Amino acid sequence: MRTRTKVTLAALLCLGVLGWSSRAEAVLCALDAKGDGTGLAMRWAKMPVAYYINASKVAAAEKTAAIDAVKAAFAAYEKVACTSLKFDYKGESTSVSSVADAILVNFSDISTGGAYYYGANVKTFDPPDITDALIQMNLKGYKWVVGAQANAIDIQTAVTQMLPGALGFYAGGGAPPKPGGTGGDLPEIKYNVVVTTLSKDQEDGVKFLYPGTGCTKPATPPMCAKVAPPATDGGPKPTTDGGPKPTTDGGPKPTTDGGPKPTADKSIGPVSETGVPIGGDPSPLPPKEDEGGCCRVGHTGSDLGNAYFGLLALLVLGALLVRGRRRR
Repeated sequence: MRTRTKVTLAALLCLGVLGWSSRAEAVLCALDAKGDGTGLAMRWAKMPVAYYINASKVAAAEKTAAIDAVKAAFAAYEKVACTSLKFDYKGESTSVSSVADAILVNFSDISTGGAYYYGANVKTFDPPDITDALIQMNLKGYKWVVGAQANAIDIQTAVTQMLPGALGFYAGGGAPPKPGGTGGDLPEIKYNVVVTTLSKDQEDGVKFLYPGTGCTKPATPPMCAKVAPPATDGGPKPTTDGGPKPTTDGGPKPTTDGGPKPTADKSIGPVSETGVPIGGDPSPLPPKEDEGGCCRVGHTGSDLGNAYFGLLALLVLGALLVRGRRRR
């Protein structure tokens, strides 16, 4: 565990990929260092903000396109009028968790967890300067592409929606982060959907935290910890086992145990819609291509097992027939 003070914004990993229900009214709120709504808004103190990309796990033929998609998402925020926000791409990195004084975009291949994760850290409450941030996309069981594709997630869309969380605010149509920095559902990230144009909330968040000179600053957004949860249609409705219902376009199926476990220090990691860390299977199975799947596909049988039980049934039936003939 790090000795410094850590404040983290956590995304819903499994639930965040689904778009089963209608989108709720968008929410814009600032993330404070204390996480309870009483602190100062987190932000990067110096410009430009450096960022690195770890695409070492991406297939060689797809690597260039993946990196370009990430760059396009960062460029969209730089183009917002009346803001001082600037980025500096430093190149590829081999780190899988963080890079000091920078944002790391990591294509991971972890066997646990859901499709995506994002988070940001600060050292002190005052000033609440962000020291590092992470945007992560899981290649294990999830297909990441450029553009809309069934059973796949658009890279630029995902980074566009997660980047506010690495900058110090939340802007999305889901439940905002809860006290302590947990939560932050992003229903805009889902299969076969492209959303790369910045919303007004995303632009206003950048303008508020990183205002330009000679421009009118947007109204101060509320702290995320003090924002009421969205209406009942604001996220995927749970099934009887607590997980989201699959989408009609092949979206992921829920796990039976709720998803991945939090890290040891419990200050960072996936959370449920209520902001409570959720448990999970340490070795989930990757989803089948034609089914999708969230964290684990709950298949208990196999082709070998099915053949075994079929043969057993035939033997039992044959024995009954022979017994019947003997009685005659």
